[in-house]
Amino acid sequence: MVGSWAGQNFCALVCWCDSFHREKRRVAVKVAKGGESFAEAAQDEISLLQCVRTFPGCTPGSMLAHSVSALWGFESLTFLHLCLVFELLGPSLRCLMRSHGAQGLPLPFVKKALQQVLEGLQFLHTNCRIIHTDIKPENILLQVDEESLQKLLHDTAAWSQSINLGLKKPGSLERVKICRV
Repeated sequence: MVGSWAGQNFCALVCWCDSFHREKRRVAVKVAKGGESFAEAAQDEISLLQCVRTFPGCTPGSMLAHSVSALWGFESLTFLHLCLVFELLGPSLRCLMRSHGAQGLPLPFVKKALQQVLEGLQFLHTNCRIIHTDIKPENILLQVDEESLQKLLHDTAAWSQSINLGLKKPGSLERVKICRV
């Protein structure tokens, strides 16, 4: 079941959904926009994520395990849209920065966050030969506990109902296609 829309970028839209698995957890579903170039970008992302997942120490709950857990697609009237299912993480660093206003984030937090980002980038470069070319606060997601996540989901649902993203709501004329990774 599709929850609220979480955001979008040039290539995709992201929404929060209930998981397809028995444990009924929330997941983030990244839906690639229609068109050949967007499908190609999604396939590239899948290849990169699969590379990351193959390394020892990349187990559920580890910092490296926030990768794609399922892949499927649906057809709109004109395009196939690839969908990637991820573990649901918290807000972006950008959201946290905005909430702290002019005073900024506490220095110990900034140091720890920067250390973790640099360690992640070093891992990607050394082990997977990946160079991340879009490092910015919007692309750094925080991991939060379940209670905080529920509050965030509630607040975001109220926020998303107050704006119009111009997105087609679920349940229109789409057909689901299962794709193999």
